[in-house]
Amino acid sequence: MSSTRRTARWATTGLATAALTVGGGIAATGTAHADDSVWDRVAACESGGNWSISTGNGYHGGLQFTPSTWRAYGGSGSAAGASKSEQIRVAKRVLAGQGPGAWPVCSRKAGLTRGSGGADSSSATQARASRSTERKAVSSSEPRSTKRSTSSTKVAEQAAPKRATKRASSQTSVSSYPGAGAFVLGHQDSAVTLLGKRLQAHGFGSFYKVGAGPTFTSADKAAVAAFQKSLGWTGSDVSGYPGPVTWAKLMAPAS
Repeated sequence: MSSTRRTARWATTGLATAALTVGGGIAATGTAHADDSVWDRVAACESGGNWSISTGNGYHGGLQFTPSTWRAYGGSGSAAGASKSEQIRVAKRVLAGQGPGAWPVCSRKAGLTRGSGGADSSSATQARASRSTERKAVSSSEPRSTKRSTSSTKVAEQAAPKRATKRASSQTSVSSYPGAGAFVLGHQDSAVTLLGKRLQAHGFGSFYKVGAGPTFTSADKAAVAAFQKSLGWTGSDVSGYPGPVTWAKLMAPAS
């Protein structure tokens, strides 16, 4: 834990060595010749290729960092406000520390490996914040006291998995969380079609005139917001955009 705090502190105060300096050249073996196009493919899967995305679901930037992971692996400020090159530099450190499993669905789709992603081992060994751990199931019994914040819902959104673990219904099988990029107004994605079916199943489709998809519309957003309010959420937690927790609850059988 002490090494994690040192890494995050060094990255934000500018006291890190040359290998850890954000914006500085990274000379780790294997990174210089890596093809960064694989990160474009990961970003296309995670966020629709929007490197400045911040939809209020607990993940930020093109590669969907949580704030704790972003800071622990040397990022400064917000991932959504960082340049594409800086996000890739931090992602390489995450890749070295956690492997492709930090992006469990999109790494497979994009063909991301430690080699193809140019994993930077020079600083990842000092960073311990786990993006994959933060995506454990909401129903997990593992304690999360070390991740608590003033908003329990935001913590839950960060702790949710890419994959829902409950069966949605007898007709609809469990679907993995497709990423924030699937739910951008005007954007088409097959996940939006499933979203509409689950909103209908939970009683939030007809009133808001949710369509059959696959385009994410303002009607879909309004229905999602109503569903989030029905969970007792308030404020910024009612974003109208399905985060991992919202998705998992929609996939659960309707009561």
